[in-house]
Amino acid sequence: MKTKIIAVSFIAAWLSAVVSGSLVAAAFGPFLAPRFGELIRDPQADGLLFPALLAGYGVIAAALVSLYQSMPLQDWAGVLRLAGTLGIAVFVGDHLVTAGWSHLELWAMLLSGGADVLAVVVAGLVMHLVWRRMDLVTA
Repeated sequence: MKTKIIAVSFIAAWLSAVVSGSLVAAAFGPFLAPRFGELIRDPQADGLLFPALLAGYGVIAAALVSLYQSMPLQDWAGVLRLAGTLGIAVFVGDHLVTAGWSHLELWAMLLSGGADVLAVVVAGLVMHLVWRRMDLVTA
């Protein structure tokens, strides 16, 4: 049963991160892409590197599931804290480090990282909902 729970949790977190991350990119891309110039892919002209995107969201989903299982109290507020913290560490931290050693604009990278946090938060909330539906938590 534990393997099934982990698998279902991972798939729910991964798919919701991919979908919400794509929606965030579509919503914020037109505003942020010009700030990055030639350094960002144009989905219409270049396409996206889907294997990298899918693998990246898979790593985040695996971390989210692993951390979630170790939480002493799995409630909505705890999930928001966990997913928000993980999202900030992964996306905002990475984007700012990248801005530090590249010629990318600090504020554009900060905004981009902040927007990307939403995908992790959505993934955490969907994963928690799956656990609730499977009667594994009551909060």
